[in-house]
Amino acid sequence: MHPCRPPKSAFQVRFATMAARAGSSAVRSKREGLRATCRVAPAVILSWWLAACTQAGIPRDTLYQVSLVNALLEGDYDGCVTLGELLEHGSFGLGTFDRLDGEMIVLNGTVYKATSEGRVERPPPEETTPFATVTRFRTDSQVSIDHRMTIEDLENAIDESLDNPNIFYALRVETRIAEVTVRSVDAQERPYRDLVSIARDQTVWTHEDIRGTLVGIRSPPYVGSMTVPGYHWHFISADREFGGHVLAAVVDRGVVDIDHIRTWEIALPPGEEFGELDLAADRSNDLETVEK
Repeated sequence: MHPCRPPKSAFQVRFATMAARAGSSAVRSKREGLRATCRVAPAVILSWWLAACTQAGIPRDTLYQVSLVNALLEGDYDGCVTLGELLEHGSFGLGTFDRLDGEMIVLNGTVYKATSEGRVERPPPEETTPFATVTRFRTDSQVSIDHRMTIEDLENAIDESLDNPNIFYALRVETRIAEVTVRSVDAQERPYRDLVSIARDQTVWTHEDIRGTLVGIRSPPYVGSMTVPGYHWHFISADREFGGHVLAAVVDRGVVDIDHIRTWEIALPPGEEFGELDLAADRSNDLETVEK
């Protein structure tokens, strides 16, 4: 058995400070060949090594996250990482855009925006995000869908296949959807409303008999104030004309590709506003309202 540094029992936190980039309002840090950009002031990358590594002692897969979900719930909607920088850390994932301007789907290295008007666009690389999670997707296991099931039934089937509920999983489901209900929201203006209030005004669509891809992240239950615990799904149609945050779905036959992720990196936003947020509050009820 090869040694693992850190050992499997370890839970490490690692910080790196971003240095200001000359002649720009952005700040940039190089960390072992990876770069992350935020605006205005130094930021921090927080890395959590979770319970496993390769034989060489290096984590195999990484989930890169911009900011914290509690910050989003507190109204911190200003983007701090460009989409170009985001793609340096992953080619698959989900999130939102500066001022909550639509729902983000990242698939095969391309960022898509599902707008509040029901369109899907390809935003420019200089556009920013206040919250997103991405990874370099690689299939580690699969679950077959052999009959029609709701998204909740699908989640239960995935859970039954997983041998470790305390790590992260990225999920890609390319299938025909019998019915899917998605949402998106308008870009917000200052002074920002809280996310629960904004969710009450969300635009919702339901489509039937549509082929496309479910993009999902399954996070362990102990991460509640930092990211969305449990399942978080976005959808994009095969013709790239329809998509959004999934509220409900019924899927037909297909295969779930699962990427097992054991390293979690978080880029924390710079500036005084982030430091003034109450990130320790229990916002689980608000998160449930926003997600469902």
